[in-house]
Amino acid sequence: MDWIYWIILTFFVLVLVAGGIVAYRFRQYIQTGWFMLKAYRQFKQKTKPEKKSIETKPVSDNSPLVKCAKCQKWFSQEQGVKLKTSYFCSHNCLEESFTARRQNQ
Repeated sequence: MDWIYWIILTFFVLVLVAGGIVAYRFRQYIQTGWFMLKAYRQFKQKTKPEKKSIETKPVSDNSPLVKCAKCQKWFSQEQGVKLKTSYFCSHNCLEESFTARRQNQ
């Protein structure tokens, strides 16, 4: 039973040595691949869309309430998004309204 451990140990040592030789032989290709991977990651990071931060305005108590044209929710006029004569409670409702209009046409 002791000889099985020596065979397994010898096999792993041979695999490590062979892996080292292969890595040394193809080090230029491995290095090129590594640089390409880093360049891809940098490109992907730079082209990622940035999250838009929407600034909220302080709400006064005097502002009138209006109804969202999409979801029928009541909200303060200062908090909403105005489009011509319609008010929307959020940018999502505004986009969904446009999407629904395009699909109906």
